[in-house]
Amino acid sequence: VAGGRTFLATGHIAHHRREWDMINMLIARNGYNGTVLWQRKLPDGFLSHRSAFVATKDIFYLVEGDGCLKLDAATGEERGRLEIPGLEGVWKWMVMDDGILYVMTGPDDGKAEIIKGDRTFGGWSWADLSRGYYDKPRVRWGFGNTIAAYDMEKETLLWKHEEDSPIDARGMAMREDKMYLYAPEKHLRCLRRSTGDVYWTNSDQKVLDMIEEPGKGLVSTPGFRSGCLTVATPESLIIQGQTRMNVVAVRTNDGSLLWTKKKFTNNPNVIYLDGKVLLGIGKQGRHALVDAVTGEVAEELDFRKAACTRLTAVSYTHLTLPTTIGWCW
Repeated sequence: VAGGRTFLATGHIAHHRREWDMINMLIARNGYNGTVLWQRKLPDGFLSHRSAFVATKDIFYLVEGDGCLKLDAATGEERGRLEIPGLEGVWKWMVMDDGILYVMTGPDDGKAEIIKGDRTFGGWSWADLSRGYYDKPRVRWGFGNTIAAYDMEKETLLWKHEEDSPIDARGMAMREDKMYLYAPEKHLRCLRRSTGDVYWTNSDQKVLDMIEEPGKGLVSTPGFRSGCLTVATPESLIIQGQTRMNVVAVRTNDGSLLWTKKKFTNNPNVIYLDGKVLLGIGKQGRHALVDAVTGEVAEELDFRKAACTRLTAVSYTHLTLPTTIGWCW
């Protein structure tokens, strides 16, 4: 959402013939009445369920190969292409804040295979999605090894940080002057956004094993493997992966372990609001409000979600829409 417009990217999987024409589409709408302003096809093999877009009131930025396209936000017309000198690799993730563009790059992971289902009855099946997802310990579409910060106004590379172990873009998060990254084979790490310097590193194998422990006996559908892993709160970093067993929280100031919770359901998406996190870790998978720092259950809530449902929340005291949003997944 930006400049009174909404932007929607559809994915590479359609479950019914009626959806085929909408595979891999980018659609801009009037944010007040829903009128379609423009639409265009996304590149072949594009994975839309990631932080691959940044919208401003004037320009919509779209990740494409080793750079990003700049589209006129009002018309969809191409206004050029942005590439960052000195930054190599395919762009996997990007987010913009206060005029600074943060980008993660890495080797080409291959293309997301288009799947055209032809179900003649209602609903859809997770089996339709399983190809390339659940038969592998990790899906490499969103993995990279380099993170960079770029000043959009000055057109200057501010800093570049490189890792020798793959970074999982699903574990990227930012808050205040901290950027968090997750390299599953090596560590959790925090960088200073202003300089790119390492603020802290947690390479405790026990913590990494808890994050990656496969789920056993979990209810509900497996969920999208491309779903977000990490939510940053002021004092805690909350990590939980689809099809994984545990919710893990570490301190934002030093990376030390705060608390862990066993999951009941495959996909209890985390919501942070007013010092608490909302998690489906209550009895029989019901939701509970959990203190973000101590892990103590503050309140048991008498509801749970199932299947593809994703919970959202908003504080009524913070309803002003920002002019720039970069999506983290």
